[in-house]
Amino acid sequence: MRLCLVTPYFTTSLPSVEYNLVQSLLKYGHEITILTSKRRAPREIMPKSFKELQGLRVRCLPTIVDIGKNPIILGFNAKEFKNYDVIFLQGSDHFICQRVFFNLHFGIRKILLYERSTYLESPIRNLIVKFLNKTINKKIINNMDKIVAYSSEAKKFLEREVNTRRSITVIHIGVDTEFFKPIEGEQRCLKEGGLKILTVARLVKRKGLDYLINSIYFLKKDIPNIKLYIRGSGPEQRNLKNLVKSLNLENQVKFLEEPIPQEMMPLLYGECDIYVQPSLFEPYGLTVLEAMSCGKPVIATKVGVFVDAIKNGETGFLIEPQSSEQLANKILELNDEKKRKKMGKKARMRIIRNFSFDTCGREFQNLLSNL
Repeated sequence: MRLCLVTPYFTTSLPSVEYNLVQSLLKYGHEITILTSKRRAPREIMPKSFKELQGLRVRCLPTIVDIGKNPIILGFNAKEFKNYDVIFLQGSDHFICQRVFFNLHFGIRKILLYERSTYLESPIRNLIVKFLNKTINKKIINNMDKIVAYSSEAKKFLEREVNTRRSITVIHIGVDTEFFKPIEGEQRCLKEGGLKILTVARLVKRKGLDYLINSIYFLKKDIPNIKLYIRGSGPEQRNLKNLVKSLNLENQVKFLEEPIPQEMMPLLYGECDIYVQPSLFEPYGLTVLEAMSCGKPVIATKVGVFVDAIKNGETGFLIEPQSSEQLANKILELNDEKKRKKMGKKARMRIIRNFSFDTCGREFQNLLSNL
């Protein structure tokens, strides 16, 4: 089929739900065009040119301005949509998706992809989204041929906040289980510490990293050789470093500030003992899936796709957000090498069965066949 994915941002410089979706679909021989803006998402480093993937074409449209992480674009011709069999809209909140929707001709098949599972930290943006959910978003949703939520939490949010009675299919975006796999060898990145904790995240408030740092403070006496590694950058970096200093945790917490190529990520995951993601809320959460695919037990909050991915007590632990005490207790429980290895093996198998490119592609292929 000739497919078109409309999304505000797209990059192949690091994994994203859009890029992983594309890779899953390309396995079935589809031709895919990405219609996106020239802007980059705040978390991304846009490469000079896109990596070549057979069957993929990327059109970066001129962008007037980016309002609240929502680019306003120019330069597409509504007639071109006649060339596609199916149009995917990456959400209903984005200007680019709304503009494309209102320029689609009758009869073109449309699938809405929905990632949001909660409101964000900005009160102004939340008011805008709530207004859209009662107006434009509702109209878009009611006129879709199919609606796909990326997680069960996203489906609940859509049903609750938009009050839709439409049938919603949950399809999890997968990760490359051939790339993200268990690797053992020389310690290159995480050289210090006995029990090594890793988190990979943009350093913003919603990632809840202050709660993780506080949990290390609680564990300092019980696990003297504990070491937390934080890989990422962002506006909260200074505050987090000040918190580490105020708690006298300079020997227990290390910020990985040197660039780590994407090709090294499986090795980085492989060197840790436990992967932790203490997010207050999360649109999706690929890093947890990647760590699990690398055979690591994970501890994460009950948000986003984590609720679907983690089998509590078997592949890792689910905890409440904003709870340093719960987090510390679960880390202490995983200070048992045999338990960690047993959970890590189960985590890897769960990702292969339910969150691989093959699984994601097959479920989307079934959806397309039933249009």
